[in-house]
Amino acid sequence: HPALFAAGRNNLAKVRDKLMASMLKKQGYATAILGKWHLAGYPQDFTKSPMHPLECGFDYHFGTPGSNDVPAPPGKRQTRSLFDACDKFTFKVPLIRGRKLIEVPTDQELLTKRYTQEAVKWIGANRDKPFFLYLAHNMPHAPVFASKAFQGKSKGGRYGDTIEEIDWSVGQVMKAIKEAGIDEKTLVVFTSDNGPWSMFGPHAGTAKPLRGEKGTSWEGGYRVPGIFHWPGKIKPGKVDGLAANLDLYATFVTLTGGTQPKGLQGYISKDISGVLLRGASSPRNKWFYSSGSIAFRSGNHKIHLSTKNRSSNPDTRAREPIAKHDPPLLYDLSADIGEQKNIAADHPEIVARLLKEMRVFREGKNSTTAKPVKELTIEGIVGVYEMKVEEATARIVILKNGIIESYLKDEKVDEGNFSITNGEIHIKSKTNGGVSILRHEPNGDLTWVAVAVDGERKDLPKDKQETAKKIK
Repeated sequence: HPALFAAGRNNLAKVRDKLMASMLKKQGYATAILGKWHLAGYPQDFTKSPMHPLECGFDYHFGTPGSNDVPAPPGKRQTRSLFDACDKFTFKVPLIRGRKLIEVPTDQELLTKRYTQEAVKWIGANRDKPFFLYLAHNMPHAPVFASKAFQGKSKGGRYGDTIEEIDWSVGQVMKAIKEAGIDEKTLVVFTSDNGPWSMFGPHAGTAKPLRGEKGTSWEGGYRVPGIFHWPGKIKPGKVDGLAANLDLYATFVTLTGGTQPKGLQGYISKDISGVLLRGASSPRNKWFYSSGSIAFRSGNHKIHLSTKNRSSNPDTRAREPIAKHDPPLLYDLSADIGEQKNIAADHPEIVARLLKEMRVFREGKNSTTAKPVKELTIEGIVGVYEMKVEEATARIVILKNGIIESYLKDEKVDEGNFSITNGEIHIKSKTNGGVSILRHEPNGDLTWVAVAVDGERKDLPKDKQETAKKIK
């Protein structure tokens, strides 16, 4: 979002070669973006911006610089009354193909249809090569529009018509993939960047049974659909876990054989390929909410240090008051997904724990203001580790030559080779050929988190994970 780049806080132009499209392009992928971009803000000439999609790893671009409500008409603000009264040309939104301005203002009723047609055409043209298509529809951002074929077709009014056309669009894309014969080679991800902007009435839906909407720290502002489709790879089902859109980066790196960014400030993407392909638990179990009001989630529990009911006044766009909470509100999302029952008074110990975890999250490696994370290397894990096995002491010795030795009561019982993969230590036993997967803790200890049987990873339950302490 352009607000994130204010005052030079995040100069993305310096790391354009690290953005997702650039990363995938280096892997030999054809890359395209259709729709809303937003990472360049709203420069006077978008076609010359250093953050134009063609400067950020995309081979092909067709879309708008940002949201479909920018720029607003002279002397106007993006209010509910303007959205209700506007037509498809009120907002002078430019439509651009690559470096060429196609039209301004663009016909907003045709955006979803045109992006869909471009997507189908591009998929057909790139069917014989690996590709990355980022289809970022402008809709259903307020004000919403649908083409004439969908107007008045939904029981959900103007917003419902828009959603039905998005649904049609997804169907056309899926059909194009199947007809190209690449269904089983293609991972399709469907998601959104935030919850509905309910304060704009017919230009948005609701997040029920979730509380809140876009621009708030309630679940209705953040929790969105995350649908993954990959026949033969992803089994149909439902994942009860936490992940963020930014985790797609690390996941795509793993799936394409790429390399995770090294020493990149604020890089907190987590690989969820194990969740999708093997049914593993999600590596993400915490999140910091910062939409003006502040909240923090750890597992099923969530605290609110401050809250608001909407992002701004829809009639004036003036800022809404923020209510501060001391002690914070506490909700158990496993039993109260609508965040209706504050249980802070009954569980002060949980509130205290989450406050501590939040400080660590913001100050540590999870924070977007954190210092670069040091890469895990063989030199960094070489040493001697000890753990208790029943009544005996087991010792693990990791050597510089990639060998690991195991001792029980000072007697050598096993030896193996190890490697570092995606920030984890993989050890293959010479005795039985089994593979153990260890996590290197911030304090230097090692924790057994998974095993691999016949090449398939199996994550260990937390109560079965054991830790070996580094002694030298």
